[in-house]
Amino acid sequence: MSEKPDEILQLISDALLANAEKDVLVHFLNALADALDLSADIRAEPRHSREIPHHAPELYRDRPDRSENAPDFIFRVYAPWLGGDLRRSDLYALDRPLYQAFQNWLRANKHPDWLDLPTVKEANDRLLAETCKGRASHPNLYASATRESRKQISLYHAARNRRKKETKQ
Repeated sequence: MSEKPDEILQLISDALLANAEKDVLVHFLNALADALDLSADIRAEPRHSREIPHHAPELYRDRPDRSENAPDFIFRVYAPWLGGDLRRSDLYALDRPLYQAFQNWLRANKHPDWLDLPTVKEANDRLLAETCKGRASHPNLYASATRESRKQISLYHAARNRRKKETKQ
């Protein structure tokens, strides 16, 4: 397993989890590492942010070359984060007009191979494939977890559901 739990946490959007929930997830990932007999060098450290920009380095509507399309702009401006922590949903938070322009561009064009900007589902699929390398394609991780790690899973879900209820009110 090449990705460490702290790298896995980078894949989780800050908009989805509060810092307290991330700490619960850290405990869950460590318990899961124990259940899967993974080495101690992949233990997660609490991490409170992914390595993506907090503000757009440049806004799409302020681009100097108005003929530059959305994928070219993304590649030029967000190149340091492509293929890493940046996902399409992050563009929505950073620069909504860019996100909308990219979505409109995708309606008429195929996603370019040179632009590594996955959706959340694609990022999770990559993570699952990496995690399950050398094992069954989709193992039941919950069933293979220890009793303690199942408690951590339940605690994680409880914290997440409470967060959802708080946001609705």
